[in-house]
Amino acid sequence: MKLINTIRQWMFEGRDQSRFEILRDSLRTIVEVVALIVAGWWAWEHFLRTEAPGLRNNLKIESSLKWFDSKSAGYCWGQVTLGIENASKSSVEIGTVTREAWYFSLPVGQEKDI
Repeated sequence: MKLINTIRQWMFEGRDQSRFEILRDSLRTIVEVVALIVAGWWAWEHFLRTEAPGLRNNLKIESSLKWFDSKSAGYCWGQVTLGIENASKSSVEIGTVTREAWYFSLPVGQEKDI
């Protein structure tokens, strides 16, 4: 009870405003604080639904493999094409790219199928 009396004295003593004006100003302040909280919540939700997905790493990788005849009988050439597209709004660092190739002859009887 002592706390409530202290708050009343602080609110009403030495002020030229009426109780109505003090109450009105207090309610206005409460409404403004609640509006700021609601606006902050809305902004955060909007960010999570619209902007945040675009900031995640989102790489689209496409590859293709084509075979070509070789002038040497029993051998062929292979061409690998690799495409990487950054579909996100953030930058993506690709650390290393490793390329490997193998040289081998076709199995017997398969030379004419290529």
